[in-house]
Amino acid sequence: MRVRTRLLLLGVLVPALVFGAALVASRWLFRREMLASVDRELRARAAVESVGAFDHPEEHPHLHLGRANFPSDFVELDPRGAFFSAEGVLLASDPADESTVARGPHSARDVLQKPSYWTSPDGTRREMAVGVRAPSGHLYLLRLSCSLGPLEQTVSSYVRTTTVLLGFVLVALVMLWLWLARYLSERLENIASNLPSGRNSLTWNAPEIIRDEIDALEKALAVSFEKLRQARNAEEQFLARAAHELRTPLGIMLAELDMALRRDRDPMQLRAALATTRNEVARLSDLSTQLLDLTAAQRVSEATTETDAGEIVDEALRAASALLAERNLRVERNVMVGAAVRLEPAELRQAIDNLLVNAANYAPARSVLRVSVVREGTLIVLRFEDQGPGVPADQLAKVFDSFFRASNASGFGTGLGLAITKAIVERAGGSVHAENAQPNGAVFTLRIPAVHAP
Repeated sequence: MRVRTRLLLLGVLVPALVFGAALVASRWLFRREMLASVDRELRARAAVESVGAFDHPEEHPHLHLGRANFPSDFVELDPRGAFFSAEGVLLASDPADESTVARGPHSARDVLQKPSYWTSPDGTRREMAVGVRAPSGHLYLLRLSCSLGPLEQTVSSYVRTTTVLLGFVLVALVMLWLWLARYLSERLENIASNLPSGRNSLTWNAPEIIRDEIDALEKALAVSFEKLRQARNAEEQFLARAAHELRTPLGIMLAELDMALRRDRDPMQLRAALATTRNEVARLSDLSTQLLDLTAAQRVSEATTETDAGEIVDEALRAASALLAERNLRVERNVMVGAAVRLEPAELRQAIDNLLVNAANYAPARSVLRVSVVREGTLIVLRFEDQGPGVPADQLAKVFDSFFRASNASGFGTGLGLAITKAIVERAGGSVHAENAQPNGAVFTLRIPAVHAP
């Protein structure tokens, strides 16, 4: 179902049903209020008749309906009345026609304390019965009635007027919703027609001024497509760099094998070719492993494990003690206990191992590696500071990019270790930062949200 059709159904059909129900309910409530008004008139008239009915010396109850000066609105109701004895004998009526007023099912004693009201079976008159006690103590039944014709005319007039007004409102509503449905439908169709198609059209012109939710939707689409474009560009660059990194060892292996097969070689030459090929295979294995690690670190998931970052750092330092001792590196540690973060232990360990290996490879012998784990507000901060050559200032912003190696790098590594560390930390809602220390060295800082805020 089209949006235009849905808007018309919801904006016109539903209000029409609501208006119809409201009209029926208002007619019922209005008629009920009018009947209550008539009942009040009858009760007031009954009080007047009860007082003046026994002004004759011989206590002959009589009515004054024909001689009373009623308000014009009550006269129009064609009032009728009758007095009956307690035994049900008609004593007086006005007009003086016994056939116009019947005693009814009530006795004088039944309605002495509380009058009874009802509508005649044909629905044309409102009836009332009340018990009246004369000064002598005798009990009488007073019956009054009035016509409901004026009331029904008033209710009919009210219904006609209200129906006409609601009709105009409904027509105006239909016109308004027709315009609104067409306007919204055209805007949504314009968005659909402008959706980028194909890999080379991931651009979106966002509105400069946000006027309503549709403009906000266009703005969100523009942001999403920009992120998608950046992700696509990053993917293409990643694939190009990965292909380049894979092509180099494969080329070396192919050249070594070709040279070995081109003519007969002595065992030493074959052994050298196999050793070179083996090194390149090991390099390919490391590269493929790190590519898989990087893909796993970038997956979209939510870690639920609480990990003590201090314990993981201590564990990583113990595991790397042989490597650090081989490089003659001295470790100065300031690691707090209870630095809980929401990250899988194996992933956090991998991120820390990458930084320790990176420091061990670049820091000079007999230098100091400073490692700290502290809390700063709502963050757990891990710092790794070495005394190596540092990173050229113009390359600090790229040090966490995939396959990036600084210009002063010694040539080892795939350039994926720091990229994996960044992906792991960012997936936990944290951030990474690199800077140069003074007078020399590099500082790598990981900031990860703490599980329990202070």
